[in-house]
Amino acid sequence: MLNFIARRLVVAMFQLVGLVLVVFFAIRMLPADPVARLVGMNSTPEAYRMSQQALGLDKPVLEQLRNYIVGVPGHVHGLQVSVQARAQDPHHPDQGFAPDAATPTPRGRPV
Repeated sequence: MLNFIARRLVVAMFQLVGLVLVVFFAIRMLPADPVARLVGMNSTPEAYRMSQQALGLDKPVLEQLRNYIVGVPGHVHGLQVSVQARAQDPHHPDQGFAPDAATPTPRGRPV
């Protein structure tokens, strides 16, 4: 019985690694530019470069893959980036406002 469970765990680990690799490279093959969508169409080249560095997209692919794999268990990397970008945008309606989980939104739902 333990042998069966051990084999199933090993197979599950290989499947998990394969799934992470497929998702990482599938996202990289999409034609969209995440940096351009983040900074907008009328951004300066310096803002584009700074956002690219903040996202880690200026690093080699293998380093990006390592960062992706390390960030998968916490699965908050994208949330952190969006919150940082929102906090740096002086025109965002939430500028200067950092709600906690108990603060209701205008629609009454927690943030």
